[in-house]
Amino acid sequence: MNKTTDIISIRFFVEIFSITALLFVGYMLIIYYSELPNTVPSHYNVCGEADAYSRKWVIFIVPILMIITYIALSILQRKPHIFNYPIQVTDENRDSLYKVGVEMVVVSKMLVMLVFAALCASCIFDSINKKGYVNIWFILIPSIGLLIVPIYYIVKMYTLKSKVKK
Repeated sequence: MNKTTDIISIRFFVEIFSITALLFVGYMLIIYYSELPNTVPSHYNVCGEADAYSRKWVIFIVPILMIITYIALSILQRKPHIFNYPIQVTDENRDSLYKVGVEMVVVSKMLVMLVFAALCASCIFDSINKKGYVNIWFILIPSIGLLIVPIYYIVKMYTLKSKVKK
């Protein structure tokens, strides 16, 4: 396999993973909605303790936000020419920068879907088990990834700048 094929297959895997997270949330809602109490946690503090409650229909906000975010980021990844790049886009580096920029959006989209899926799953299981708290690491790890991914790809873009100069 060549490098282009590897990038396409990685992007395909990440897309499938994003869609799977979205479908997982839909599946969980279909299976567990009838078991949910009339009020569910709608907010958790930094320790993972429920500190606000709402009616159970509020749980549908997360998958709606997931769908909107997935569609918006899917549209965005098809328009790399409108991204804000940290280096000057030139004829020499345009294709490479666009590939890296699209890859960053695709990976970020997957992490956003994971955060949303973790939030929804945590809320559902917390509501059913009536614990009043969630494992914050379950949500925090993909969130940290959302901070690391842009840094990684920005560094990658700067390395492209130095490669083009040679």
